[in-house]
Amino acid sequence: MSDQEKAALLAAGERELGYLKDAMERALQSGKFPLVWDYQCRYDGAAYMLKELELIDIEEYQARSRALFNRFMEAKYQEAVSP
Repeated sequence: MSDQEKAALLAAGERELGYLKDAMERALQSGKFPLVWDYQCRYDGAAYMLKELELIDIEEYQARSRALFNRFMEAKYQEAVSP
């Protein structure tokens, strides 16, 4: 794969990851928890694909994904314990 092809794939992947991160944030803020889970899975899959193509270091993306998931779990907990 040429450097130009790698750059194009990375740019497309970064756009997709950005879209999915924003979608997770919106779903979390609106309380649409099933969508958060769906976007979380898609985000992780897209990041893993870029890792397999040796375009990214997966650790940074996994940390972002875990942080969003932790916020999701905290919101679910608050929803469960709220009267």
